[in-house]
Amino acid sequence: MENKRYRDEIDFHERYIKNEAIRARERLFYSGNIQSGLVDTAINYLAPLQGKRLLFLGCGGSVSLFKRFTGLGAQVVALDISLSSIKNIADNIPGENRTNNNFIVMNGETLGIKENSFDIIFGKSIIHHLGNLKDTMKSLSATIKPGGKAVFIEPLGINPLINLYRCLTPRDRTPDERPLTRSDINLVVRNFSNSEISYFYFLALSAYGIRALGWENLFLKVFHLLSRLDRYLFKLPGVGLLAWDVVICCTR
Repeated sequence: MENKRYRDEIDFHERYIKNEAIRARERLFYSGNIQSGLVDTAINYLAPLQGKRLLFLGCGGSVSLFKRFTGLGAQVVALDISLSSIKNIADNIPGENRTNNNFIVMNGETLGIKENSFDIIFGKSIIHHLGNLKDTMKSLSATIKPGGKAVFIEPLGINPLINLYRCLTPRDRTPDERPLTRSDINLVVRNFSNSEISYFYFLALSAYGIRALGWENLFLKVFHLLSRLDRYLFKLPGVGLLAWDVVICCTR
């Protein structure tokens, strides 16, 4: 059963790189630097990166993030289950970065990396693909040096409207992926000495109807306005769990 799940994950991500229909829907949600707030939250927590050894877990096609990490001085080990995803990064960065950093095709649940190997682990939309979150997080935390940090940017699976959209677009995701719940977040942070949780995008999601109509400038204004309102709403108990995304920042 596990081998089938791994094959499904690999097959999906190999197809994803070449599937323009899925990538077009992704651009609807992510283009225009929409997720800069999530990434900035992660970078600010992880700083300084100069000279740090960073495991980019499930790097996917995140060329811009890879460049940002290396530009800030990190030595990056980019790991993904998909050969095409790794090749996409390696083919789109300068030769010097290909030489000074490492690219590995590997399943993130069976790392086999010795303890205290990394200063930082960063994952974006990866741990909700894991079949055994409890054991994998225990293993991942052990690979971080004492005092090292981990950040995971993940989708949440609680908001019923977001879940309805997911049900209507099954081809955009793998059969076994499962956006995080409150208990999943608790499973992650229990492996670390300190943690900070930030939520993103609740009311802001309603702005996407404007983008779908092609009114990009109006969309950006409304999206950023509603995102600011979201920050106030997330101070209320329980509202954050209805968000689209969560940033989990941890220190070992």
